[in-house]
Amino acid sequence: MSRHAAVADRARPAGRGFRRPSRSARAADAALEGIGGGRLAGGLLVAALLLVTMHVLHFAVLVPFYPDASASAWAWAVLFAGTAASWAVLALVRTRWIAPAVMLAVALAVVVLDLMGTQGALYLGVTPTAAPAIGALLMPVAVLRDPRFAVALGSTVGAVLAVCAVAQTEQAGVQAVVGVANAGTAVLPVVVTALASSGLRRIVRFELDLVLVQSTVGTSTRAVGMFASEELARLDDDAERLLADVGAGRVPLPLTRDLAATAGSLATRLRMRLMEGRSDTWLKHAVAESEFLADAVDVHDPDGLAGALAQGQRDALLLVLWLLVSDRSRSAAIPVTVRLGPARPHDPMHPRRTAFPVSIAAHGVPRGRTDPSTWEAAGIVGPFESSVANGVRTITIDCAVENRADTGDVGLVR
Repeated sequence: MSRHAAVADRARPAGRGFRRPSRSARAADAALEGIGGGRLAGGLLVAALLLVTMHVLHFAVLVPFYPDASASAWAWAVLFAGTAASWAVLALVRTRWIAPAVMLAVALAVVVLDLMGTQGALYLGVTPTAAPAIGALLMPVAVLRDPRFAVALGSTVGAVLAVCAVAQTEQAGVQAVVGVANAGTAVLPVVVTALASSGLRRIVRFELDLVLVQSTVGTSTRAVGMFASEELARLDDDAERLLADVGAGRVPLPLTRDLAATAGSLATRLRMRLMEGRSDTWLKHAVAESEFLADAVDVHDPDGLAGALAQGQRDALLLVLWLLVSDRSRSAAIPVTVRLGPARPHDPMHPRRTAFPVSIAAHGVPRGRTDPSTWEAAGIVGPFESSVANGVRTITIDCAVENRADTGDVGLVR
């Protein structure tokens, strides 16, 4: 395939699903890495060290009761050395599977050594100490790397320790309960960390997406969005390269069938983007460029009335949609539908103002779970009424805006 054909393939519209523009994607990734990763992991590292210290003290207290404490002592030595090696691999090696493999090998060695040192002594209250500490050391891994791997490894260690404790029930009696509880200390820290990290990352990603999408609020009445502007820049660059190749004689005339198809594809995509820029408003771009709104909100604005909204009304309308989407379950597939218009005839008493309805239908929003800020934001857009029927909450806003035809933006309101 020629270079120009490859360019044409790259310029084709994306399929279904969200694809954030590259500039905002880089900003989102950088913010998530700094806010949701490093700072949280630093605090969890301190908590992990405290938990490990408690396990070490537990080991020191149990040493007199061990039949042979050397195996468990070696388990602690392997744990400390293996932890240092694992973090070195995480920092220096880019291959994704090497660090998990090292952690798995270290965990296996620690569990085997610790069980060798404590097996059969549960009736004396002797429980593994190095193996449960694996769960604490996996807490930062659940934040900085793959939480699923950390939870799976911690759960596996806990399950092995629990099975070994239950197997000694006949000899240990009620001490088997202590053994099972000790096994839980290998699972609980990493599971709680993974859940907290996942929730925090979702909150940060949700709020960050709103901040990035709010850049569309300040655009003019009709303008291309962030993704469209990037595609227009690529199309312009591809067309310029093709014309430069023709002008320099690197591409002979007439064009071959493949190059002619490439030129036609570039021209078609350019025309489509230019036409979309004449009819789309900031609201459509805000929805299309949002990770959370793209699959949840459906905008119907054939007359481009959203472009007539003032800055404060735009902010408020976007916030209403945001709050309604955040109230929905992420597994729900029914979208929030927004309809703007049609514009009502001019009021002779207010010839410079245009009024039109904004109807928002939110499917699946629980009756008592709507955020009170939703109503405050809706009131900024205009006087509104709200009703619920058949599981659909409908908010109808009577919106009045300054007639842009009087301010030089001719053609916004018919």
